[in-house]
Amino acid sequence: MKISISLLVVIFFLLNFTTQLTAQSNIGLPIIKNFSKKDYKGGLQSWEVIQDESGRLYFANNEGLLTFDGANWETFPVENKTIVRSILIDRDRIYVGSQGDFGYFQPNENGLLVYTSLKSLIDEKYQNFADVWDIVVVNQQIFFRTTNTIFKYDGKIEIFKTNDVFEFLQKLENKIYLQDNTNGLSIISNNQTTILPNTTILNNKVVTDIIKFHDNNLLISTLKGGLFIYDGKSAFPWQLQDGGIIQKNRINCLTSIDEERISIGTLTGGLFIIDTTGQVRQTIDIKKGLQSNDILNSYKDGLGNLWLALNNGIDYIEINSPFSLIEPDGDLRGTGYDVKIHQNQIYFGMSNGLYSTEWKKHYDPFKRNKFQLVDQTKGQVWSLKIHNDQLMLGHHEGTFLIKENQAIPLSNLPGTWTSILLESSKNQLLEGNYNGLNLYKFINGNWQFERKVGNMLNESCRIIAQDQARNIWISHPYRGVYKVELDLENQRVERLKLYNSKNGFPSDYINVFRIQNGVIFAAEHGIYEYNAQKDVFELSEEWSKLIDPNSFVQRMIEDKAGNVWFVIDGEVGVIWITDYGAHKTFVKQMFPQLNGKLVGGFENIYPYDEENIFFPLERGFVHFNPKKYELNDTLFYTHLNRVKLGDSTTVFGGWKGKTWIPSVFKPFQNSFTFTYAASDYSDLFKTEYQYLLEGLDDDWSTWSTKTLKEYTNLPSGEYTFKIRAKNANGQITESNDFEFEIAQPWYASTTAIIIYSLVSLLILLGLIFIPQRQFKQEKAILQQEQEKTLQEKAAEHQKIVAQNQAEISKLQQDKLQVQIQFKNQELASTTMHLVQKGEFLNKLKDELTKILGATNEPITKKEIRRTIKLLNENAQLDEDWQQFAQYFDEVHEDFLKRLRKAYPQLTPKDQRLCTYLKMNLSTKEIAPLMNISVRGVEVSRYRLRKKMELPTETNLNEFMMAF
Repeated sequence: MKISISLLVVIFFLLNFTTQLTAQSNIGLPIIKNFSKKDYKGGLQSWEVIQDESGRLYFANNEGLLTFDGANWETFPVENKTIVRSILIDRDRIYVGSQGDFGYFQPNENGLLVYTSLKSLIDEKYQNFADVWDIVVVNQQIFFRTTNTIFKYDGKIEIFKTNDVFEFLQKLENKIYLQDNTNGLSIISNNQTTILPNTTILNNKVVTDIIKFHDNNLLISTLKGGLFIYDGKSAFPWQLQDGGIIQKNRINCLTSIDEERISIGTLTGGLFIIDTTGQVRQTIDIKKGLQSNDILNSYKDGLGNLWLALNNGIDYIEINSPFSLIEPDGDLRGTGYDVKIHQNQIYFGMSNGLYSTEWKKHYDPFKRNKFQLVDQTKGQVWSLKIHNDQLMLGHHEGTFLIKENQAIPLSNLPGTWTSILLESSKNQLLEGNYNGLNLYKFINGNWQFERKVGNMLNESCRIIAQDQARNIWISHPYRGVYKVELDLENQRVERLKLYNSKNGFPSDYINVFRIQNGVIFAAEHGIYEYNAQKDVFELSEEWSKLIDPNSFVQRMIEDKAGNVWFVIDGEVGVIWITDYGAHKTFVKQMFPQLNGKLVGGFENIYPYDEENIFFPLERGFVHFNPKKYELNDTLFYTHLNRVKLGDSTTVFGGWKGKTWIPSVFKPFQNSFTFTYAASDYSDLFKTEYQYLLEGLDDDWSTWSTKTLKEYTNLPSGEYTFKIRAKNANGQITESNDFEFEIAQPWYASTTAIIIYSLVSLLILLGLIFIPQRQFKQEKAILQQEQEKTLQEKAAEHQKIVAQNQAEISKLQQDKLQVQIQFKNQELASTTMHLVQKGEFLNKLKDELTKILGATNEPITKKEIRRTIKLLNENAQLDEDWQQFAQYFDEVHEDFLKRLRKAYPQLTPKDQRLCTYLKMNLSTKEIAPLMNISVRGVEVSRYRLRKKMELPTETNLNEFMMAF
């Protein structure tokens, strides 16, 4: 596993930050993640949890073996599709015990888990058994416990013990502990059982778990009889400081969290955390975040956190995390704004009031309501400030002094944001509220309201700081920052000036913070300092080295040790500052777990001391102990979950067993999908991944939270896909590699190349020797035929002369034919014009006929009749059309004859339309030729298409021109 250099710096700092851990206050609850049946898509109940050496988790589930790699859940049913009750990992096998069967899962050559049942190895008379509740291994011997039989497997199945009622079987430090219904507790060694002395106290009590206790003792839990300690000589009860509550809820499992803490899982009361003195430190049940109070099994993972197999789902408790949740208002789940510890009380300011409780190392976990709402504080709390050892509350309804869990009003002016002590006098207090500034004085040991300072400033004053020159700086949410000079003697604002983007800032949005005895200004891009001589703001060179000048600092708070806690662009962190006299060291540490969870626009941090840092959240608060910040996850690995081809065929299932070998794929199998995950379960959505395909990519990709990568159309060659992960703490895993090869196509294979070479060589030899042989043969033939050739030349000459004359004659005929064809084209064109002319005359005759019927003048009628007669004498349209058709066929290779043959159903009018279309005439050009309207032509075209049964997508003109 790799750790970045910056992370090593942090580790070094933290190691020097403290050398001894002290007990953390249990004021909060550990962070709990719930996984429901809907999430893991398995059975409702899980019975056992285990983790392999790569960090992958396994659950004995109602629907089979359930696995989780940090991103992907997968269920593997057993052969008889029954409930899996127990699991064990031994080398590359995952042994499972189910109802009426037991066996193991093992990866095949493609990395897919395949189940093998061992039931067939059992003697037939012992095959009728129920659930397999426990599996243990010692010296490569696997023991399976049912209620009435214990089976031993070492390549074959033997009946180790039968007929008794076996309640418990467990391995601890290479010893197997067994409980039956008559002999108390026994140890299995060398295939023999030895009864532990003085353990008969456990008779008639169902042992549920055994863990190592301090001083090499054993801690034994029983279902209904409570806890017992076995010191190697005898077993005796261990009385807890719980009033019998834990025993009443039936103890089902134990887990050693660390040297001081033990978790107790019960069947009805949830989880209890106790210390080695028997004191209960925490209770975690359904009211505090569990999905069920019925805990069937618990397991501590590589980070020291707990996985709970529940009667209804799976829960993950970050019991070893430095972060814990505090919800002072219980089920109201209001928003947190500020927190202060004062006079052995801790106060939480929330959106629905001020809550308090005693500040101490240990809180009674059985006391449900340890937080009290301070009287008269219901409503929005904005701030908590301690001035002259007095706690002041900034509230929506005004300012209050908090004494003995009572809120004493100091002013009735609504909307108090914050307050600061003035540098000029520690007995004067300046307060910012919704409508300006207020002044308070410390008189006779109490703060008293003096007056509103509002002669020049009536703005909302939420963020206030005072510099060493006694200037008051007030940030306005969208106008900029005000510099206020106070006349304290007359209790008024003497000067007021607004600074914004016109004075060196990149925009008008500016925050003001008091850090290291000075005031700094955080703009939307970078941190600025005030140049009093020039009366302008300049980008700070010192802060720009620590914080990217392109980022927006939303909050900065200095703790007692001089470290600076911050919120930048929604990300939470701290700059650890160590002063070595001549120089300072700066180490930045981020807490991605908190990103985006603080209240937007009201981000706040309360660093009380080196062990207690508080963060108000959108819902409640988070308590953080830096001394418990573990950076090394010993089981943080990257898993290659699946490799699929482009057709979704799985070629690698995620498990590299003994039989797995790198794959060789065919040339067309060149598209792949890789899915992957990492075994960091505390921050599932903060893990990032980098990939590299050696043989294609030149360098690692950028970090991304995506858990899938696709490649398509890869060329032939050898490849190695590498994937690695980085968690929220900056740890980077070793890469998980998948080697594969895409074979060359047959025409580029070695065999093909050899064949190509041989063929080329044969061709080359042929090109050398065959022409020589042919030359000799041809020379002999040439000599023999030379005389014959001379004799035939004369005859050939005569023949050539005759052929030339024939060719000349043919060329003359072709030329004549071309001329004829050209004349025919001219004639067809002329005929077309005659047709057009005839149509025009017809139309003219029709018009004259209309005029003849409309006039009564004898002379006019006579002249019109004479004109019509002349037109009739020239009207020979049918003859013209026949002549036109004849010439048209000659020009267009019997177009009309072919048309009539192909479509005999066409009328002469249709045929005429076809000839016009063949000539690529437009609808407007065709209309007068056919003596019909444009609409008529369109109708004729439609009818023609219908008669010819042409599809709608076929262009009629193009069809005719190509016909």
